[in-house]
Amino acid sequence: MGRRIALLLAPLLLVALVSACGEENASGPGDRATDSASSSEPTETPTSESTGRPTGPITDPGPDTPSPADPVVEVLHATAAGGRASEVFTEVGDAAALDAFLAGLRQDDFIAQIRTAVESSQRTAAHTYVAVASVGCDVPPVEARTTADGGYAVVLGKVADPIPECFAPVTTVAVLGVG
Repeated sequence: MGRRIALLLAPLLLVALVSACGEENASGPGDRATDSASSSEPTETPTSESTGRPTGPITDPGPDTPSPADPVVEVLHATAAGGRASEVFTEVGDAAALDAFLAGLRQDDFIAQIRTAVESSQRTAAHTYVAVASVGCDVPPVEARTTADGGYAVVLGKVADPIPECFAPVTTVAVLGVG
């Protein structure tokens, strides 16, 4: 009898685990890039419907849109590495700032990869920034845009072949070198 119940509950447990990974980040599902408006020349930054976060390149930015910044130096990702997606990059000018950023992540090997990428960027760039760009099933392309206050916003590109379900979320970290 107990074995029969276990066999009946196993598929339900599997479905519950798989559906839990559909959340893209802590702010809610749907942070994955969506198609922009049907117009061939958008005048606004495409955004995710659920978060209002920028999700793709701008073809005609308009007067109030920040201009594109330097390209992302490196995009790293790991499964089940924790963290919360951020809409902005954080400057890591010293070891304490980098340690504070890394405190929200798990997996020592992933943390070591991030440290290596930051150290490499700091050797060649005047300023280095990091961000948890995404936590979800996919690893989206990441861009940076300057903001009105001189910082850098995280902009997720459209995922070419989105994964509908995953067993564990993937943490995507972007390292940006400027100057």
